[in-house]
Amino acid sequence: MNENLNSEQPGDRPISESHTDNIAPLAGKSGISTRAVEPPQNLWHSPRWGDSSVDRETHICLHVVGSGKPIHLRLTHEAVIGRSDVVNGIVPDITLDEYDAIQFGVSRRHAMLTFEDGLIKVMDLDSANSTYLNGHRLLPYQPRILRDGDELRLGKLILRVAFAKPAE
Repeated sequence: MNENLNSEQPGDRPISESHTDNIAPLAGKSGISTRAVEPPQNLWHSPRWGDSSVDRETHICLHVVGSGKPIHLRLTHEAVIGRSDVVNGIVPDITLDEYDAIQFGVSRRHAMLTFEDGLIKVMDLDSANSTYLNGHRLLPYQPRILRDGDELRLGKLILRVAFAKPAE
């Protein structure tokens, strides 16, 4: 038996609960700004192959890890996700302020969800701490298909995605 083989199976590794480790303010910025964060080192991701086709009646539920209050929305075109900055008049469509967005490194205009041709796509808006889809860093302004069951990470804030059709 080879002793170098890792006996851990997908799902055996925990997702980090200490999301605020290694947070440091960006140098040279005044006032409240997005904080630079180190990505968690102990995340384990297995591929997720949930349904990607939706219609205009599909509801999206974003479950914020560590919070009992999910975000529900129905996307008709596009929505910016981020944190508010009332001084500069920035209020994204989906605000993550009540989830300690600034402490988790979420930018004011972090990512965008779009509905197009029966698909929901996510796109990083060149955020300071990147957007990750199922553990893979998204390149800025390159949309990727979002599926039921996916995991989004904005900075260190983790969101689990669920699609739901309204009851008939």
